[in-house]
Amino acid sequence: MPEPGSPPDPRPYVAEAAAEALGADGLFMLPEPVAPSTRPIITMERARLLAASYVLSFGPSLKRYWDAERGETIRLEGLQPDARVFHAMTPYGVFPEGYHSAFGRAVGPYHVVVMRSEGTRVLLVGVAAYSTEVEIDAEGKIQRPVQRGNEFVSQGIPRDTLRADLSWLVSPEEAVVRVGRLTGARVRAVPELAWPGISVHPLASLWKLSLDRAVRVRYVKSGRVAEVQHLYVGPEAGRKLMVPAAGQPTEFAIPAIRIGANGEELGTEQVRVSIRPGMATIFEEVVVERGGGG
Repeated sequence: MPEPGSPPDPRPYVAEAAAEALGADGLFMLPEPVAPSTRPIITMERARLLAASYVLSFGPSLKRYWDAERGETIRLEGLQPDARVFHAMTPYGVFPEGYHSAFGRAVGPYHVVVMRSEGTRVLLVGVAAYSTEVEIDAEGKIQRPVQRGNEFVSQGIPRDTLRADLSWLVSPEEAVVRVGRLTGARVRAVPELAWPGISVHPLASLWKLSLDRAVRVRYVKSGRVAEVQHLYVGPEAGRKLMVPAAGQPTEFAIPAIRIGANGEELGTEQVRVSIRPGMATIFEEVVVERGGGG
């Protein structure tokens, strides 16, 4: 299947703050993310540098997986990070102190970097935003901390845009155009990338779109009809529309390794992490009701 061309122009489908955030090239000018807690996060530019170093360091061993996901051979030479980096917001609160740092990175936010080959998007690299201890050596390769793990995730971007066995991040502009065409409503706020949590790959996060008016949707599972003003665009090939399910959990439990004062491992304990107010981890698919976008 041929590589898709440039995304459709989102300008007819935006209003208010979303319209103001569109550049002359029709791409959103995304703000630098704010850390969800007092724990510092790396900048988007640092994520770009780390993603490029990650490809240099681990690309030779991961290439066969990336090629299979892409559906063709990816040339590692010349792979470059895109200028824009997407910030996937975490639904979780701060992971408690005293545990292996990999767990804190796993439930924290991620920066998503698009790697391009001769201008074409071929690879996604997610960099944990809490990867403040990751260094780049003189050869440009990754130096991970002693308590390593969960600094990076990656996936080839399928050339076949209808491929059903992989989910991958769509651009915010593509998400806006899809919702605008389906609903007839305009997106009024800058799109936000919401990661539903560790049951979902960070590279398969959802774009949250706030509309300028309510639209009527039908829940696929229950058949219930409702009016909503926020829609989430899914990461699968069909780009399903999602909304948060009723009855969201308030915490998440995960087994984690307790670390002693000298860095020794003291065994595994069940740790409960709060879910941030207003963040969703469970979603339901909806479709726009006929006449609901007029």
